[in-house]
Amino acid sequence: MRKRIETLVPAVLLALIAVASNIPDSYAQSGANFGPAVDSACQAFNGTTPFSDQSCALCHNTSNLGQRIDPEWGWWETGNLTAFCPDAPNPPPPPPNQAPNGVIDSPASQTISIGESLPFTGTGSDPDGDLPLSFAWNFGGGAANSNAQNPGSVTFNSVGTFTVTLTVTDNLGLSDPSPQSRTITVNDPTLPCTDADGDGFATEGGGCGPVDCNDTDPSINPDAPESCSDGIDNNCNGLTDVADPTAIDCPVSDACFDNDGDRFSPDGGICGPIDCDDFDGAVNPGVAEACDDDIDNDCDGATDSDDPECNGGDCIAQRFPGIPQPQPPEPQPPETPSVNVTKAEWDEEDGELKVEGDQASDGALVTLKNAGTGDLLATEVAEDDGEWEFELDELAAVPCRVRVEIDGQSPAERSVNNAPSDCDNGGVIEPPVEPPVEPPVEPVVNVKKAEWDEEDRELKVKGEQASGGALVRLRNADTGELLATEVAENDGEWEFKLDELAAVPCRVRVEIDGQSPAERSVSNAPSDCESGGVI
Repeated sequence: MRKRIETLVPAVLLALIAVASNIPDSYAQSGANFGPAVDSACQAFNGTTPFSDQSCALCHNTSNLGQRIDPEWGWWETGNLTAFCPDAPNPPPPPPNQAPNGVIDSPASQTISIGESLPFTGTGSDPDGDLPLSFAWNFGGGAANSNAQNPGSVTFNSVGTFTVTLTVTDNLGLSDPSPQSRTITVNDPTLPCTDADGDGFATEGGGCGPVDCNDTDPSINPDAPESCSDGIDNNCNGLTDVADPTAIDCPVSDACFDNDGDRFSPDGGICGPIDCDDFDGAVNPGVAEACDDDIDNDCDGATDSDDPECNGGDCIAQRFPGIPQPQPPEPQPPETPSVNVTKAEWDEEDGELKVEGDQASDGALVTLKNAGTGDLLATEVAEDDGEWEFELDELAAVPCRVRVEIDGQSPAERSVNNAPSDCDNGGVIEPPVEPPVEPPVEPVVNVKKAEWDEEDRELKVKGEQASGGALVRLRNADTGELLATEVAENDGEWEFKLDELAAVPCRVRVEIDGQSPAERSVSNAPSDCESGGVI
């Protein structure tokens, strides 16, 4: 046996030497390089991977290198690795090209004034990786269309309602079949707009926005839900009751299929809004959209953050209190503060109006007005204990009665003690100048700077674009904690300098009168700000 082995080994070595001397350089190495080279050639040739399937048996009957399979070993003479490829069935067709997806990152649908600009940004993705993607923004006639991924600041110089769409197309020419859109309504604030019922919609239309078809009833306007059975065009779209496909509260008759018993049917039409999942009672047009479950809960075709109702304020859902509602995400809407006016008095000797009270929330903006004329007299920020006080000695007119509001809500009135006898006609000390009546402008905010100064141990945050006298709140964006409040200057600028912080935030949020939040990361924040930046 030993002699046989000794005789076989030299023969094998000679065979390997002879083969190796004729193997093309790119395949001359045995083992790990040979197998992948064969599989790569065959996969491109007919979709097979013989070495992965057969391994050593690809070239030999046994592990004895002297027993080779012909003619496969002829590959080393020609370099043709496809000689190893077995007959393959018809290879499967390549998978169909999948459509890309485009997302409008900003802005949200909103109403602006003519001449204002909005920042437009978008992103795109493609499941097949057919890059680069192309972007097509259509501004619906409100502005020039754009092929940039991020058109940036776009100015709307025409009055009207414009539907802005973003269509993303992959490198093979396939476009997103359901491009995202935003609705931008452009009004002309200089126009006289009649809004007798105070619902935010005027009768004139055009530059005043969508037409209010009944300006004596605030429950009837273009934003109202259409009731199914009251005989009224509630949403002013020209369709009444069941003729409007958006109508709610429609009776589900025996003819309307309702598998999950949620009072909504997949039939649509006379059966009301379509239930897009009739096997899940928590999914129907009457629920609020949950923002983190990848489900179109309210059947409006938009899911999670794409749904404009993602803050939980779904007006349709509020009409169905008996239907279980998904819990809306944080933040919860702030509680409405209350107000108590404990004193309102005119001091004739000092020429001073004194008004004071309590029961305002900490940091709330307290507004003092002439209750008879509605004129703004002064604003103050409530103390930590909820108390507030006004002492005004430069009044052009002494009011007979004052009104106090907390953050624009919860008005309370009180007659002014010792008011002058002519206060009924305004208590004029000097002829007042009637200010022009301008429509209120919703404040916006621009955070220009948010920086931690390690040397001075001071957080500096500053910005602009607040209306004069507006209350500016600074919060920790991660925890929602209120850090400070300021009243904006007349030019709309504001600034915070905080040097007694228990924790340095990684990111701050700025709110104007509780609206229009904007966030910014804190430059030079300490490395442990992730955990609160505890000092």
